[in-house]
Amino acid sequence: MKKNVLIVDDDMMMRSIIEIYLVDQGFEIVGSAQDAEKALNLLKNNKVDIIILDIHLKGTILAIDFVEKINKEYNLPIIYISADPNEETITKSIRKNIYGYLQKPLHKNNLRSTIYFALAKHNLKNNKNVK
Repeated sequence: MKKNVLIVDDDMMMRSIIEIYLVDQGFEIVGSAQDAEKALNLLKNNKVDIIILDIHLKGTILAIDFVEKINKEYNLPIIYISADPNEETITKSIRKNIYGYLQKPLHKNNLRSTIYFALAKHNLKNNKNVK
């Protein structure tokens, strides 16, 4: 079964690259959002299995606040992506119940394996069968 992915990144080019990578690897893109507000609207109207999220998201809702809302209301795995190599940024993301962290530029195979790992971890955490 195809897994449904929501991409949230303020960089249109990065969203396009991620979409190409994921479609090429058999994932379904349910939406692509430039900010958390649009992402929340997409979540209301689509079945989402996992979210790919830029850690330095622009907009009125910051990525950290978006993650807290997702954890409370949707219980979905989130993978952070960032060009920021700062160790403090990585440490903060770990504390936010994130299922993966990838540095830009992204590599197709790393993205795929991180998604599968995150989905499996989320399923185990929620006592679901891993597929």
